[in-house]
Amino acid sequence: MQLPKVIRPFTYTDIDQDIIIYGKDRIMQNQYVILTAMYRYAPTFFSDHPSPEKLSAKLLSFNPHTIPGAKALTKKALESNYGITNRSQLEATIDELMLCNVWEGPLYAILIDLFLESPERFSQLRPQDVEQALNEQSKLNTYLSRFSPANQMLNDSEHKQEYTKELVSNVAAYFTEDAKATLEALEALFRHNQAWLHHTDGTSWAAFNYSRAISIIADGAICGYLTEEEAGQWCDKYGSMAERLFRNWQTFLFSAILGKQLMTPAQDRFILGANDYIEGCYKLAVSPLKPLEISGIWPGSNLSALIQAYEGQYSNDPSVNVKKSGPIDLYERTVLPIFRKYKVDYFLLEKKGNAVFYYSPTESAQSGDASYFDMYLEDFEGELEPGEIPFLTTEKCLFTNKYIRIHVKKLFRKKQKLAIPWNGAVELKWEPTGLQDIRLNVNGQAALDIRPNLDRIGMTTSQTLGLSKKETQELYAPDLENLNQAIRELKQTFSA
Repeated sequence: MQLPKVIRPFTYTDIDQDIIIYGKDRIMQNQYVILTAMYRYAPTFFSDHPSPEKLSAKLLSFNPHTIPGAKALTKKALESNYGITNRSQLEATIDELMLCNVWEGPLYAILIDLFLESPERFSQLRPQDVEQALNEQSKLNTYLSRFSPANQMLNDSEHKQEYTKELVSNVAAYFTEDAKATLEALEALFRHNQAWLHHTDGTSWAAFNYSRAISIIADGAICGYLTEEEAGQWCDKYGSMAERLFRNWQTFLFSAILGKQLMTPAQDRFILGANDYIEGCYKLAVSPLKPLEISGIWPGSNLSALIQAYEGQYSNDPSVNVKKSGPIDLYERTVLPIFRKYKVDYFLLEKKGNAVFYYSPTESAQSGDASYFDMYLEDFEGELEPGEIPFLTTEKCLFTNKYIRIHVKKLFRKKQKLAIPWNGAVELKWEPTGLQDIRLNVNGQAALDIRPNLDRIGMTTSQTLGLSKKETQELYAPDLENLNQAIRELKQTFSA
């Protein structure tokens, strides 16, 4: 299905009701936003088998986020990752990414070929050997022609000659004594990815920069640094460059994976780790929904080599856990059945009301995106014990099979970390809050908020706000009793 580059604005009533647009009544789309799909959207989204309309709304939207505060989080992410706090800084960052493709794209493509030609001799090459090999103009032109869509200097004979001379010099510099440590690290990366490195097809890691550029542009529209019209034009400009540079999705994803490993293997709250990034690429490739086809870019791409490379290499890497089987199994086989037994499992499965408050690791339940589960989990990972399995998290609280871990923030004091064991002296109680939600208190500390089942009660949120605490307690009584029974059994289970 070929889509126009900018899709018409639409309201949330055009798509499934669980996509909620906060602060706006429409979403602007662009086909090239799909180039960011491996990390801008959680792969768990595909497991819910969304309709084509919902898939398009999620994967092609400037703002796919369905939580309050998305704009503030996006601003923090842009500042944290790129130092962007205004339009001029955004423009400078995009220019810098494109300049990286101009200079480092061909450079790393050459280094990759030098490695593939002779992996055992790669680190022993001398600068003069490299210069001699590259001075064959026909061979050098192969690299330059691949990047000509994004490099205006290659269209001018005078600039091309100067550019070519400097490019050869820059490649040779990697094989000097001063660059020995850098070359060894690069060789290790190439060896790790040797089975599929040739699939980057002379594009090296340029896809990573194009993907980041499109993401920054879309986020710039969310934050107001660009108008939606400008963002659409910029996406078209840089997205069409990428479309001409890469021949298919497989080449693009292999190039993006290489770039992620080369540039930012680490992760933090606003940076997806390399392993999760690679997993995202894999899930885009294997999803029966064929999400990459929704954009109309590189239709019919064969992704078999990427799937084979992932399943043969990364799925056997202990640092990459594709299925996250421990947390998922614990959540689905232990936690959900207990809540289902007391007929309150909708609190964990109802995304519309409760995704704001908590996140689970599951791919079949709809309680929230795994990316947010992982993001909040990072704050606790250094505290986890061997064999401790997380199954539910909030911004300040983590539930595992051994502990309820809470980070208590105090004004002008360091964050206090509480680890409350299930088998210890722990008091668990669900109670209404002043905002008419239901809160789980653990030894008097607020741990988890959820939304009540207002459909059962037959009231709207605004109607509940006028209730007294006693009226709320009476109204929520059946849910509160069932929730407390469920949490008591959960304690008994994990205390055994």
